[in-house]
Amino acid sequence: VLIATTLMLVVLMTPVAFEHFRAVSYKQGDVAQYNIISPVDFRIENPVATERRRGEAQTAAKRVFTFDDRATAGPKKEIEAFFGTIADLSTQNKEVTQSQLSGEERASIETQFRVKLSESDWVLLEQVSLWPMIEEELRKLLEPIYQQGIIANKRTIQNALSSNSGAVLMRLSDGSESEIVSDDSVFSLREAMAVFDADFPPDGFGRGVTFDTLMRRLGHLFIKHNVVFDIEQTEKKIRDARAAVESDFEQVQRGEIIVRSGEVVTAQQQRKL
Repeated sequence: VLIATTLMLVVLMTPVAFEHFRAVSYKQGDVAQYNIISPVDFRIENPVATERRRGEAQTAAKRVFTFDDRATAGPKKEIEAFFGTIADLSTQNKEVTQSQLSGEERASIETQFRVKLSESDWVLLEQVSLWPMIEEELRKLLEPIYQQGIIANKRTIQNALSSNSGAVLMRLSDGSESEIVSDDSVFSLREAMAVFDADFPPDGFGRGVTFDTLMRRLGHLFIKHNVVFDIEQTEKKIRDARAAVESDFEQVQRGEIIVRSGEVVTAQQQRKL
């Protein structure tokens, strides 16, 4: 009787064991022929959930705008480049009080710096003795504008601020970052020129209208953008944000049904199998 009972229990239990623990090789899209139950506790990565969270981190990563606030940049550099070119092309020794240029040399400078200068402008510019004063007065007007930051077009900042990411300003002088809270944080080129005009001495520099006209023209010429959208730094922030997201794992308990009979096997179920 005992032997018969034992044999009967084995026969009855065999299908259950077969159903639960038989090794299977189902692939995504297959239809399960029977329930598959986990024989042990284990963890498995959920790449879909991981990628979703990393995608969210990527979207939230701030866009980076680099601000060249280094001492080697700014209006001093622009002014020195301009007068240095005049000196290099001068037909006379630049130590004398006059720096006469030929018509061809004048045209070359105007082309290089994309500026149109009148005969009156050139008469003043060829007086080397005026150069220190021109540089000093222009730097007084331009340096505060450069220190605020100038971007060629604010649209890139506006786009970043209107998205979920936001933006930061990274100073090249020390690598520090500050959040850009509005597009008023920096000037556009047009705004920078308007500020220069507003700060221009109302009575000029005491050297006549022609001199003041030249100073206005040079001031606009030397206003250059020093803030740019930095693709490389932005991509680095995105990579760092994604890398900071740990993989998402799913816990599978012993006895948990991984796939039921008749179900179409999903990618995640295939990984569990």
